[in-house]
Amino acid sequence: MKEVQAFVQDKPQLAFALILQLTGVNGNQQFDKITKTKTVESVLASLDAQGIKNYIDYILIQTDESDGEYVV
Repeated sequence: MKEVQAFVQDKPQLAFALILQLTGVNGNQQFDKITKTKTVESVLASLDAQGIKNYIDYILIQTDESDGEYVV
């Protein structure tokens, strides 16, 4: 976990991509629960402003699958 925290502190622009890998198609939305860690939680806390915007957009898209449209 310390390596992950060091990585996102060094490269905050990659934090969002890491979250997608951990929780997306190749990962699991319950990553922290399954691994009994706070990895995703700590990466989320490290997001820069653009990463936060990207994450919010990603969550909105995930929750809006019912009608297939997404409006910003």
